[in-house]
Amino acid sequence: MPTMVTQAKNVQHYNTEGILVRDVSSTLYKVNRESAPFQTFTRTVGRHTQAKSTKIEWYKSVLNPTIDAINNGAGYNDALLTFAVDNPKYFKAGNVIVIPRTGEQMRVASVDIAGLTITVGARAWGVTTAAALVDDDPILILSQAEAERGVVPAIRSTALEGAYNYTQIFKTPWGLSGTARAVGQAGGTYGGNNQMIQREGRAIEHLRAIELQSLFGEMKEDTSGDDPIRAMGGLRQFISENVWNVNGVMTEPGWKSWLRGVFREARGSGSRFVLADPLICEGVSYWAQSKVQTTVDTKKYGMAVKYYFTDFGTVVMRPHWLLTAEYGYGGWMFAIDPEQIEYRALPGRDTHIQYNVQNPGEDQVIDQFLTEQSISIALPEVHGKAYGATGYS
Repeated sequence: MPTMVTQAKNVQHYNTEGILVRDVSSTLYKVNRESAPFQTFTRTVGRHTQAKSTKIEWYKSVLNPTIDAINNGAGYNDALLTFAVDNPKYFKAGNVIVIPRTGEQMRVASVDIAGLTITVGARAWGVTTAAALVDDDPILILSQAEAERGVVPAIRSTALEGAYNYTQIFKTPWGLSGTARAVGQAGGTYGGNNQMIQREGRAIEHLRAIELQSLFGEMKEDTSGDDPIRAMGGLRQFISENVWNVNGVMTEPGWKSWLRGVFREARGSGSRFVLADPLICEGVSYWAQSKVQTTVDTKKYGMAVKYYFTDFGTVVMRPHWLLTAEYGYGGWMFAIDPEQIEYRALPGRDTHIQYNVQNPGEDQVIDQFLTEQSISIALPEVHGKAYGATGYS
């Protein structure tokens, strides 16, 4: 029996009958298109070399230390010649040392490494009078003063310090059944070729996974199964110096103090790449507002700081949308020296597509992105990280 319509048809009738043409935009709108700025940096601007093994290693060499401290809770009077110090191996006979707090200068006569002490030949070995020493008084090693026809001074050098990271295999697959692929190729779906749509989406997700591991991962080699599983460590693990717990509202003096540590002693290059919670980038722009001039006929408002110039070097700011509360790391930022970060991929294992990885005979087509890579993060002293920023003032 036919369904009777007793009034003039409206659009709802078309919809009920299934003849209403859908007005679907040809544009497929995507969320989170750019979520891997660190990957973009390391693969384009940064250094990258070929990895030769699943474990990549590097070494660093540091200069002999020039600063130590008194280690005696009771301190010493202005006549004693032997002092307990934190690190007697830093000293050798002939060293000229100074106590910055008092200005007193002395010359080391001998070092007792086992006894954790140094002995000086005389107090006030200079023009400044001797003064009592207190616990934790800094000792600055100035130089070496030797006698004419003197003996060769003791040798002091630092051992090379090694570090390593593992390569990690990242895989991101996508696929369609044979029938779904045929329907798509025939134009039977809205939004374009679904196989290509999946490929583009999985490419973004693949880089996002590498990005998150590069930021927050910890290295691990699990050999409990038949085949080892490896994970690479990221910035959070390797950056162990110049760490700032903001613990609340971030201020410009605090920000500058942190940068001063990152650039300390002119180590590394003259620039740092800062990946930060967008809130932090907003704060840096806010601080700049009082330092710029505006004109009356300005039609555009707002400010985007990309370069922050300090007395120590240049900072390139980049907001990172994975460093937000949504991902559990709101209020974080990393400062990295572009010359001390290296992208390492095994031969033929840099990011690429593997086609037709489905099992033989299956009526489906599966492709996947594959990357086997690591990063070397040399010299923790030239990088920095901060966390706990809840706002700015």
